[in-house]
Amino acid sequence: EPTFLTTFIGCIVKNLNKPSNNYRYSKSVEQFALSLYILGAKMTYQFVRMNLSPALPSVQTLNKLISSSDLRVNEAQFLFDKLYEYFNGIDVKYAFAAEDCTGVIRKINYDQQTNSFVGFATPLVNGIPVSKYYQTNSFNQLESWFNSSDKSSLLNMHMIQPLPSSNNSPASSAFLLSGYGVLNTYTSMEILRRLLFIFNNSLQKNIRIIGFSTDGDAKYLRAMGLVSDFFASLPYFKLDERRAAFDLTTTTTTTTK
Repeated sequence: EPTFLTTFIGCIVKNLNKPSNNYRYSKSVEQFALSLYILGAKMTYQFVRMNLSPALPSVQTLNKLISSSDLRVNEAQFLFDKLYEYFNGIDVKYAFAAEDCTGVIRKINYDQQTNSFVGFATPLVNGIPVSKYYQTNSFNQLESWFNSSDKSSLLNMHMIQPLPSSNNSPASSAFLLSGYGVLNTYTSMEILRRLLFIFNNSLQKNIRIIGFSTDGDAKYLRAMGLVSDFFASLPYFKLDERRAAFDLTTTTTTTTK
């Protein structure tokens, strides 16, 4: 079986004798191009392709590959089924969940595949984002959203990190569970409800979330404090008393001389 380098060079040689609109790429080259595009971002990919155009497909071709595959993630969609497939494939049942935000440029885009508008602040119901909320065929409704709805200034991301079953097992990559645009107006209770939502839905897929992590934002720290009864507690929200609470059993051994 030829190595990737051999396939890559062969792809360049074959495409040099063809017009640019008739370039062809092998499956391995397409996968390499997707990895470079995702990890290096668009500008990096375009710079590399500018110098090696016969070797890599265009950005438009990559977007078609992404749209026709299951790599696409719709805003506010939680991929619990994909999470189950991923964990089942690597034979892992325990994980840590993480939630954090990053700043984004405020702008509105139209998502043709879901017929919805992306870029508005996603509404939260009990802390859970509403998927495809800004979906309409009415121009008046769209105009109303532009006049009354805020554009999201932050992208909120949920990641799930698999925990290897033994110390000798290789570390697996984190899984992107969901992402959606928000404003910095949600509360600690909404964060707590999201954590429970992720925990319960993961548990239904036989995946145990044994902990949550984030940065030092005050609202996240307060949510964690409420969960752990650290300087604060919720009288009707005792997570450690739930049947699904994670419990560590320690064993002690004694030796005699």
